[in-house]
Amino acid sequence: MNYDVLIIGAGASGLYCACRILSESRVRLGIIDSNDSVGKKLLMTGAGRCNISNYDMDPRFYMTDSPDMLARLLRHHDEKVSLDFFRDELGVLMAERDDKLCYPATYRSDTVVNAMRNYLIDNDADFIMNTQVYSISRDDGGFTVNGSLHSKTIVIAVGGASYSRTGSNGSILKLAAPFTGSGDIAPLYPALVPLKTMEKDITSISGARAYCDLNLYEDSRTDKVLAESSGEILFTQYGVSGICVLDISGYAIKAMTEGKRPVLSVNLLKMSYPKARVEVETNLLNFPDRSPSQALNGLIRDDILAIILGRLNLTEVRHASDLSRADIDNITGCMISFKLTITGSLSFDNAQITTGGIMLSSVNDQMELKSTPGLFICGEALNCNGICGGYNLQFCWSSASAAAEGVLSCLN
Repeated sequence: MNYDVLIIGAGASGLYCACRILSESRVRLGIIDSNDSVGKKLLMTGAGRCNISNYDMDPRFYMTDSPDMLARLLRHHDEKVSLDFFRDELGVLMAERDDKLCYPATYRSDTVVNAMRNYLIDNDADFIMNTQVYSISRDDGGFTVNGSLHSKTIVIAVGGASYSRTGSNGSILKLAAPFTGSGDIAPLYPALVPLKTMEKDITSISGARAYCDLNLYEDSRTDKVLAESSGEILFTQYGVSGICVLDISGYAIKAMTEGKRPVLSVNLLKMSYPKARVEVETNLLNFPDRSPSQALNGLIRDDILAIILGRLNLTEVRHASDLSRADIDNITGCMISFKLTITGSLSFDNAQITTGGIMLSSVNDQMELKSTPGLFICGEALNCNGICGGYNLQFCWSSASAAAEGVLSCLN
């Protein structure tokens, strides 16, 4: 079978790339996927509601090896371009919201998947399902896939290794290996994933939630902040979770791969030290005859407060008035910098996305692998991952759009 373009992967970036190509040209296009249906991981995004993009799009919300290239990509193929295509070409209306999050008006991921699939059916795309790609080789006319499928151009859009039950298995490393050097691929690790911690005292509050500010430090010996976040933290039997934790998880994992022991500092009062010190002292002065936990439980959850007092060996203090100034300093410090040492993360199956893959610096602005003309890469297969809030799907749309542009330029 001969094609003008074969897209490997029928996920978000692969489907969108195919739609963009066929919106511009009637080429012979095939999409290969190991699943029996398209968009399996996309159906799961946003708890099935599909946070499709974000109106506050900025490279600072991403981890990548090439921020400058990412900035160019997001400028040239921005969220407005993507959302206009969904509305004008695919028929997907966006919800009107007061925040910057973009959802389909139906708040259903299957709306987005069905829109792309139906568009591709209307435009005579071939779906080659239940087919695992095990080889890509060069030939005189372009490329051969699995020894029998021939195409002038190839787009690799296989995703990373998260949610393996959807078909993501890290195959990008094997598929791209014949065309890349050792410096072109970053190892795959989980990202947007809950973190494990060394401290075991928090297991007693598993299930507890608190609104906080987070600082992730490189290790306990430095003041180097790797990432910051805010939101609701969830304490678990193994460590911590919640969107604010997921957002900084990629930085923590990268630090661990470099031999660091990152430390999470949780500001449970969301205040500066001077302001927090005043609040703590005010409560202690107002209720001198209460126990410290009773005097302070209007500031912070009592179960978390119990852990703080335990860490400071103050559980036996009977009255708030018995606390020394040093004790008050230490309590305040622990409330605004509740330390957790990161020791690992949950697995790929618990991660929303993958960090690593083909270096962004290894492709040109049209997502064409610099070492291999005619071979394009988009989506999660590239070494670029964002925080929660539609950023990763927008990267799928932007990189897929750029790849579509490159494919059409190559074919012409």
